[in-house]
Amino acid sequence: MHVRESGTAEEDHKHGSGGSRRRGGPMVAKLAAVLGLAITVGVGVDVAPAFAAAAWLTVDTGGAHACGIQQDGSLWCWGANESGQLGLGDTTDRSVPTQVGTRLDWASVAAGSSHTCALTTSGLRYCWGSNDSGQLGLNNTTGTTAPARRPGEHLTWLSITSGGATTCGITTSSALYCWGNNDFGNLGVGDTTNRVAPTGLGTGWATVDGGLEHTCGVTVDGTGYCWGLGFGGALGVGDTDSRLVPTAVAGDGAWRSISAGEYDSCGISSGAHLYCWGLNDFGELGVGVGDTQSRSVPTIVSTHAWSSVSAGGLHSCGLYTNGTRFCWGANYAGQLGIGDTTDRGAPRRLVSEAPWSLLSAGEQYSCGIRRSGALACWGANDRGQLGVGDTTNRTRPVGVAA
Repeated sequence: MHVRESGTAEEDHKHGSGGSRRRGGPMVAKLAAVLGLAITVGVGVDVAPAFAAAAWLTVDTGGAHACGIQQDGSLWCWGANESGQLGLGDTTDRSVPTQVGTRLDWASVAAGSSHTCALTTSGLRYCWGSNDSGQLGLNNTTGTTAPARRPGEHLTWLSITSGGATTCGITTSSALYCWGNNDFGNLGVGDTTNRVAPTGLGTGWATVDGGLEHTCGVTVDGTGYCWGLGFGGALGVGDTDSRLVPTAVAGDGAWRSISAGEYDSCGISSGAHLYCWGLNDFGELGVGVGDTQSRSVPTIVSTHAWSSVSAGGLHSCGLYTNGTRFCWGANYAGQLGIGDTTDRGAPRRLVSEAPWSLLSAGEQYSCGIRRSGALACWGANDRGQLGVGDTTNRTRPVGVAA
């Protein structure tokens, strides 16, 4: 591993200055759990001490709350709870992960601005929290502080995503449904009328991701689509107009996944390259140091082998295939997790971190799971959204345990 002696982080960008690439390669599959709150040893070397923590399968970050599922199938939520988005039966914030109910068959979870939805291993859908736009998909606009199902729902779900006040999901038959807020066509159903129950957009869908007011998805043949608010070029269709129906992302390449952020989007191509597009006021596209020019079409960020990307609130984080973590964009609350609060216009990493398996970028904070199963969060913490027992911001990953 190359370590820059002049600092504790490296940038990876094909136009970046002074940065160096890490070569991909086999990594140890299981490492000791490590705390991301790195301590500096010598010059430019960050070593992370070990800590004991629960083993986590997945985590998702929302506006100011997060939820995760542990390996035993239990569901835990923490952070802001003014609308009951933690699913705990009340509206009291939590600064540490708190278990939602007692069932042990949760498979995935999606946190929105102030609502949450989750799926069981059998494909049942539950939602809770704010419901003023019908984002819970329960056939009404009444909020709930505990997980609730839509009466008579017979759909079997494979995946789900929660945007600002919009929710979308894909069933086991590859059918895409969306519901909730539709002010800018974020549901993709051809109008701007909110929906209080899942509304179909056809079959043949592989992935979907909800942003603040726009949504993006990829079909089984690798075609990328975005719809909703086009501000800043977030839809990647060559202009800044909004779209009421799924519209193909510009370019001829196939996509593995696309992540919708606040006013931007990022995607991984079939060749494992990273692209971003949309608003770039804080360098959230990662296309170059000092570059704040917005883009309305996908623009290459890095030709390295990327496995995933998560676009959040004016910042994004992504993973190399070897588990190396990079973040870029706005950093006023430390949401990049690189030890400071300076914005970055190109992907930046903290050296000597153990590899990661999953990252989720929230509004002003981020969380991730290491390959060891340890959960860590960093960035804004005013509502306890980092899950570390206090409300102090962190500029580097800090371990979360439940």
